[in-house]
Amino acid sequence: MKHRLLISIIILLFTCSLSAQENKSKFRIGLTMSLVENLSDDTIEFDQYQGLNAEYDKTNYRLGVTLEYGLGEKSSVNTAINYSNMDFTSTFYCEVCDFEVLPSPQDADLSFIEIPVTLKYYFLKNTLRPFAEVGVTNLFLLEEDIITNSYALSATIGGGLEYAITERIALQAAVDYNQGVTNLFKESDYKLKTLAFGIGVMVGI
Repeated sequence: MKHRLLISIIILLFTCSLSAQENKSKFRIGLTMSLVENLSDDTIEFDQYQGLNAEYDKTNYRLGVTLEYGLGEKSSVNTAINYSNMDFTSTFYCEVCDFEVLPSPQDADLSFIEIPVTLKYYFLKNTLRPFAEVGVTNLFLLEEDIITNSYALSATIGGGLEYAITERIALQAAVDYNQGVTNLFKESDYKLKTLAFGIGVMVGI
C-alpha cells in the first residue's frame, strides 16, 4: 500500500513538472541528498519502569526529489518525496524485572517516506542567494510494527545557500532541523529530533 502511494506521488510530481512548461519561470525540480544526525532523547520510555535505551551510532541519510513553485522573485512553496533512514542501537531495560541474562543491544532499523511542505525565502536575487525555509514534514514509516505508529509529523526549519550555474541550473547547500510534533511510538512520548546537512541541484522547467 505504501509503495503504491509512493509511486503515485512520484508520478504526480513529474506530471506537475511537465505541465509547467508553459510557465518556465515558476517551477523547478531537483535532486537532494543529506546526511542526518539523530538528536532525539536517549531513552524511549514505555512506562514508569521499562523502555529502550537508544544509542545513535548509525549513519543515516535522506535522498529525494523536490519540486519548487515560485510565488515571487524571492519566495516559493516547496514539496518533495524523500526516502530516509533513522537507524540506531537499542537496549531494552526494566527496573522491576529479574533478568537471568541481561538484554543485549539490538539494531533498530527505521525507514520513512518523507513528504515536506515548506515556504522558502531567498534574501537576494544574485548568483549566490542565501535562503531560509520553514514548514512541516510528513513521515510515513515503511515497516511498522506493534510498537510504532505508521505516521509522524514534524516541524521543519532550515536555511542554506544557492549558487546559480546558469539561468536554469543551480546548486544548493542546506541545513535543516526537524522537531517531532507527534509521537513515533504508540506507548511513548518519544519524538524524532534530527539535524540534516545536504546538497542538491535544482533545474528550471
